Formats: sequence, C-alpha cells, structure tokens
Amino acid sequence: MAKNEAPTTDVKLFVDNENKNVLFAESDKEFVDVLFGFLTMPLGTIVRLLYKSVEDLSSECFQTKACKAMLLKPLKAASSHCCRLKTLLRKG
Repeated sequence: MAKNEAPTTDVKLFVDNENKNVLFAESDKEFVDVLFGFLTMPLGTIVRLLYKSVEDLSSECFQTKACKAMLLKPLKAASSHCCRLKTLLRKG
C-alpha cells in the first residue's frame, strides 16, 4: 500500500432495490468485529467520535461549507413547531 493510500475494506451487499433494503452483507472478520464493537459502546460515545471525525474533516471533502455545517448542526424538520410548545415543570 502506498503512503498516501487509505486502507480499504471490501463489503459485498445483496440489495432489494424495489423495497430499498439490504438483505445480506458480507465482509472480512476485522470489519465485522469493529461493527459489533460499536454495538457495545454507549450511543453517546459513538456520536462524540463521529462528530469529532466530521469536525476534523477538511471542508474540501464536502461540496460546500454549508454541507459540513449541516452535519455538525442538523436541524429537525419540526423544530419550528417545537419552540411553540409549552414546557410543563412538575415539582416534587
């Protein structure tokens, strides 16, 4: 492998295009071990790691700087409605 070449992993997918489902996936043991490792991690840790990796990516990896910003600070479609909801605080 050349110095500037990133490591790759082959993943074979059997996809049902009509229903947009992956029916079967096949890869090497190391890749599968990493995926199962994610299942044992708390979700907050995974999100933090993914956020950090996107944050560290160069803006050149995205079509625009706005694309990177949308990944780092996503908006919910219903966020404009949520701000109008009243919050009920219960004591005791």
